[in-house]
Amino acid sequence: MPLNRATLIRISTIDKCLQNHYRRWTINDLIDACTDALAEFEGRSTPVSRRTFQNDLALMRSDRLGYNAPIVVRENKYYEYEDPDYSITHLPLNDEGLDALNSALDILRQLQGFPQLASSIDTISKLNEQISRHTGSSVHAMDMEHVAGYRGAQFIGTIYDAVRKQQTIVIEYQSFKARQAEPLVVYPYLLKEYRNRWFLIAEKSANRVPQVNIFALDRIHSVEFDKKHPFKKCIA
Repeated sequence: MPLNRATLIRISTIDKCLQNHYRRWTINDLIDACTDALAEFEGRSTPVSRRTFQNDLALMRSDRLGYNAPIVVRENKYYEYEDPDYSITHLPLNDEGLDALNSALDILRQLQGFPQLASSIDTISKLNEQISRHTGSSVHAMDMEHVAGYRGAQFIGTIYDAVRKQQTIVIEYQSFKARQAEPLVVYPYLLKEYRNRWFLIAEKSANRVPQVNIFALDRIHSVEFDKKHPFKKCIA
């Protein structure tokens, strides 16, 4: 069964935690780390349950994805890899693991415009390299991760933070009919991808009547946070 994005985020988070040998990880520490990761990348505020966490550990320890992760519990409290050099990114994949990771990586590739995921790019790249070797492909999978030439992609991370934290921003925007860009104070509500283009759904502070506006990211020249105007929540 293919991994969904939430499962991959949790497993990757657990793997990163257990690779950090400068800290001892209790079950609550690992659950909190997984909960924070899901809140950051999926906007989920519901804590990860112990049952879900235990299922993730069982999946990592099993041969279902080819991991056989040597996760042990020390002093009946602290989780760690018995082999300190172990990582799920260091192992060959079985067929089911290959299918699962292909599906999950297809999803994660869509998120790589987010600077918040920079620490995960190396992990994703290594997983892609394993897929490339497993399939005998001569093309490095990591070369496929970058979306080349999309104007406005550099603003995705900043706007994402503004939407999630409900912060007002100033965008320098040039509409299709305008000869030059103009600064607009907006309240960002949602980032939307549609047919390989990104759009910001927001409301201009200058609106006399509450109205949702749509801005194409490839028409935005710059984005800055605005501390002068309090954020206005969407009433729709």
